[in-house]
Amino acid sequence: MKRIYIPKNEIEGNILKAYLESDGIRTDISGESLRGGIGEVPVSDFIGIWVDDAEEARAVKIIQDYQSSLGAKDQPVENPKRKVIGFFWVFGLGAGVGLILGLLLNLPGNEGAKSPIESADLNKDGKPDVFYRYQGGQLSRIEKDRDLDGKIDSVEFYEGGKLTRIEADNDYSGVFSKFWYYGDGGLERSIEYYMIGEKPVEETSLIIHDDLRAVIYKDTKTGIIFKSNHYSNNHLRESHLDLAETGRFTRARAFDRMEEPSGESKR
Repeated sequence: MKRIYIPKNEIEGNILKAYLESDGIRTDISGESLRGGIGEVPVSDFIGIWVDDAEEARAVKIIQDYQSSLGAKDQPVENPKRKVIGFFWVFGLGAGVGLILGLLLNLPGNEGAKSPIESADLNKDGKPDVFYRYQGGQLSRIEKDRDLDGKIDSVEFYEGGKLTRIEADNDYSGVFSKFWYYGDGGLERSIEYYMIGEKPVEETSLIIHDDLRAVIYKDTKTGIIFKSNHYSNNHLRESHLDLAETGRFTRARAFDRMEEPSGESKR
């Protein structure tokens, strides 16, 4: 096998693994299968994303296309003699929302410098429910009280008239636990925090051009990724599991087009 790339972190590593395997390329993260024969060579020299020799060229092209789709410029894929840290850029969004808001806020009669803060009372109870904040005359943030309890539970962030991020308290508990990140192609990534029993979980979803590619589940207490789901055409195809949280996937499940289990293997 050949190492073709050094991921920035474990999240990027698993995302790229999902991306490569969705194209039928068997992928190993961190050289797990090679550790037993390392000998005197430092383990750190083997950390990275590995593929079969015959798939090297195709895998490098796929990673380059992936980086281009996220707008990551000048991020060459590593060759075996040069380390290049990958870059995962998450900000930005589709122009539609920003453009519409810009038009609405600049209707006839609204010309001129904007106040730093504007508000709206959507339910007509005499209390503002939405706040529009401006910097340098441009919309920078929209704060919403969606359940009308007097507390902000959703914040949208804008740069250059485009939505880049949303933070939300979806269960109205007072804690912002869901985050969406946008790019020029639309929603690119979402992160949600919640509990499974006593386990604190971080769930990261990767979306490219409205196509869900991977969902990564991480125990935020131990820092271990215990499940990685891979998708094709927005349908679950494969799930990698580390139920004992050993730091290495020990079980893989395949799914059919109806997302029903079609096979399972142990590693």
